[in-house]
Amino acid sequence: MNKWIFLLLAAFLFLIASLLRFSNLNQPTQYLFDEDLYVYTASLIRQGNKQAFEWWHPPDTTMDSPYQYRSPAVEWLHPPLSKYAIASSMVIFGDQPWAWRLPSALAGVGLVLAIGWLAETLFDKKSITLLAMLIASIESFLVVQSRLASADIFVALFTTATLASFAQWQLRGWRWGLPLAGILAGLAMSSKWSGGLIILALVVLLIIDYLRKQNCRLSKKSGDNSRHAKPVSVSCHRSLFPIKKLIISLSTVIFIPTLVYIIAFLPSFSFGHTTAHIIELHRQAWLYHATNRSFHPNSSPAYLWLLNQKPVWYYFNEETGKSIKAQTSPIIFWGGTMALLLSVIIIIFSNQQSTVKSRPQSMFSRLFAISNQEKQSFFTLLVAFFALWLPWLFVSRPTFYYHFLPCVPILITLLTYWAVRPINLWLSYKSAEKKL
Repeated sequence: MNKWIFLLLAAFLFLIASLLRFSNLNQPTQYLFDEDLYVYTASLIRQGNKQAFEWWHPPDTTMDSPYQYRSPAVEWLHPPLSKYAIASSMVIFGDQPWAWRLPSALAGVGLVLAIGWLAETLFDKKSITLLAMLIASIESFLVVQSRLASADIFVALFTTATLASFAQWQLRGWRWGLPLAGILAGLAMSSKWSGGLIILALVVLLIIDYLRKQNCRLSKKSGDNSRHAKPVSVSCHRSLFPIKKLIISLSTVIFIPTLVYIIAFLPSFSFGHTTAHIIELHRQAWLYHATNRSFHPNSSPAYLWLLNQKPVWYYFNEETGKSIKAQTSPIIFWGGTMALLLSVIIIIFSNQQSTVKSRPQSMFSRLFAISNQEKQSFFTLLVAFFALWLPWLFVSRPTFYYHFLPCVPILITLLTYWAVRPINLWLSYKSAEKKL
């Protein structure tokens, strides 16, 4: 595809994403779900009020706002990055619905670009990139979360960008990809602790990559002189990946995010708080998450998310029948889940054969014959998906469907690959037939 045509189509999809996220951003005019907690806390931050970082205050019953549906309270359970963004928007544009939601809308548009970046980095196919951006632009779950003043869209943005940056380093050799992935992972963790799960994915990927390349080195040393030895893949020659490099890489994806996370709490000191107070704030947040056994009508266990069950209802107007809920569309549920299962099967049963240059026996036989780089891309996506989703199965506090949001970009990327691959194979197969 011509470069300028690709950029023109990408810009058009960017425009669609922007229209769906920015238009009528002030509607509904009331707080939705936990917006009151985030906006109330952002207002305290804007005023320089130290209560924004304190956990013991009850709901503010003295507040009388036309937007509220209950007495708002301080949101102290999650790190402050998203609340900084909301507070900054309110400083510039005032206390009004579209100003609260503007940072989330910007993050939502950024997420569409991040998904395109991820797809392009992993599969290097313009058709896959554009289709991924198209689905991300119109996917209802992403659109809804982009129009809500909360932290989850920031987590999805930064975890997706982290994965794309890491893939740029691992697959494309971009030297700044790993440090940037560390910074982005820190931003994800500074939005919600669950964003730090992407660090787990990076650690697993680095260790497995080290073990794989060490195995390549040993196989090469012991089997080169044997006529029955299997050829060493190109990826084995690319880097020796010594233990020193592994330690440096692990340090990068652990210490840089930690530093970013610490920096996120520095403004609290200007409010008059101490290091001991911030440590206690974290202890109180941990105790809440670890011991909370309350019931919420919108909560759902993590295994139901893959079944697209129990959405979170943010808004319902009995007079008009209009409603807003957090739930993936059927195309993501059915298509994304099938693409996930197919990718798992491919990883398990693939014989690691590289792309065959000679004419294949049939187009169908080529459908599941993936290259080593494609297999590495699948593996990266699957490790990230399960790192972001599996830990929620062991969480005892109420969990919600929107916690699944960071996994959706991965499902979109897998879905677009398997949607485009048969078409590309059919075109190449027909082209090969004509040449014969």
